[in-house]
Amino acid sequence: MNSLPARERGAGSGIRATFMNTGMVLSMGVFFTLMIVGISGKLPAALFGGLTAQGLPAATATQISHLPAVSSLFAALLVTTRSAP
Repeated sequence: MNSLPARERGAGSGIRATFMNTGMVLSMGVFFTLMIVGISGKLPAALFGGLTAQGLPAATATQISHLPAVSSLFAALLVTTRSAP
């Protein structure tokens, strides 16, 4: 901020904050898009195999494994954050 004249530091700070917020939102969007694209191909088979290995009936495991990858990803994040001490 020292490179700006004193009377323009408020506007410079506002522009800087706007760009930082925009960058954070865009990076989160790119991150979650890449995560969902990455797990969409392998998650159903892995989930079905794991559920049937634990004794869940195949019909139920098929229904669960065909849920959208978005719901599985965010459910995993919610469980992780809720179980933290």
